[in-house]
Amino acid sequence: MLNQLMELLKDRKIFLRQRKSAKIKALAILIYHAGLSYRKKSKIIGELESFSYEALRKWYKKCSCLFQTEKVTRHIIAVDETKIKKEGQQIYIWNAIDIEAKTIIAVHLSTTRTSLDAIHFF
Repeated sequence: MLNQLMELLKDRKIFLRQRKSAKIKALAILIYHAGLSYRKKSKIIGELESFSYEALRKWYKKCSCLFQTEKVTRHIIAVDETKIKKEGQQIYIWNAIDIEAKTIIAVHLSTTRTSLDAIHFF
């Protein structure tokens, strides 16, 4: 996914200046998109190459068009939970599938199987 984002950034010429490497920018953008804050991200990746959280905010704002998806109306969705055992620990995999398009909509991992996990998934 990192390589794909780097190619998109290069093809669309989103960053004209290259004071920071494209790989660092792409990695920071992906990690931020996954859910960490600007400050935490700049501290983590700042160990590799220093940049401010404000720089990351500007990078993400430039690339936000790459992460927008179209709203899709779905008629039938199947939700399933599967239990697997990994290194002696039970892990639950929750997934939602669009039956008509035969695509995975969402996946969630948890170590418990409670109603709170189900609510969190939805």
